[in-house]
Amino acid sequence: MKRSFSIERLDELSGKKAVFYAVKFFDQENNELDNFIETFAPDFETEVGEIVARMEEIAFDFGARESFFTIGEGTIVDGVCALCDKSNKNLRLYCIRYGNLAVILGNGGHKPKTIRALQEDERLTRENKIMREVAKLIAKRMQEWEIFWKGNELSGNLKFDFENDED
Repeated sequence: MKRSFSIERLDELSGKKAVFYAVKFFDQENNELDNFIETFAPDFETEVGEIVARMEEIAFDFGARESFFTIGEGTIVDGVCALCDKSNKNLRLYCIRYGNLAVILGNGGHKPKTIRALQEDERLTRENKIMREVAKLIAKRMQEWEIFWKGNELSGNLKFDFENDED
């Protein structure tokens, strides 16, 4: 199934140290961060709060330091990683980190301690695959100079189509 999405700047979560963006599918009302919060806040209120607080620390105080993320959630070069809650590291919010200055947020899921790898959970696998595909599409556009950085601002053609075999 073909899906279209854009990359949207999240002004309310962007600060002097880092800028946050979110994937927004055209067939959905909310962006992926809002979908994540809406889905998981009822059962994991504390953990979602910890992730949002961490995003605020990244944006306004520290930048997107590697230590805030679980690195290596994608391939070596795609930058796909996860923001996790501080307490139990049960929630994963998949994202693409661009150095210390910018992060593109996707969706994620709950990874219980009973599973070792994201591939053991259908939702985590699906959300991770989506972010890997988003990272590939962005990288291709960057190579073709259709997307570029103006400081820590992402500019250019930020609307995409891709084939999603999960739907």
